Amino acid sequence: MDRFGKVVLSIHGLLLEVAMTYLITAFRPGPFADNLAIQPATNMDKLRQRATQFMYVEELREFKNQTKVEQNQGKQNDRDHNPPKTREVPGPSKFMKYTPLNTGRTRIFEETLSAELITAPHKFC
Repeated sequence: MDRFGKVVLSIHGLLLEVAMTYLITAFRPGPFADNLAIQPATNMDKLRQRATQFMYVEELREFKNQTKVEQNQGKQNDRDHNPPKTREVPGPSKFMKYTPLNTGRTRIFEETLSAELITAPHKFC
């Protein structure tokens, strides 16, 4: 900004409006340039005031973002030291397709009862 001011002062007969127009069009796209396009500054002092305000807002946002990042890193370190306890969910079954039975279920049930592999269920009356 100072360099631009020196160049403007070195040009004789340059209108202030022309200099401000060139200055405003030279800004990078962003909220400050958008604001100046919507509401142009009337003189250099007002332009410097608005630029100072926007710089203050940007610095404040950057500070808040850095604080959030530091807090998130602290939380991440806590998670690394104390991972949450989760239950293991059983995966899909090992076999997707089973061999069909050649005999009836009643016969298989009778054979397991006779081999005393299981006990017969009690009848409820």
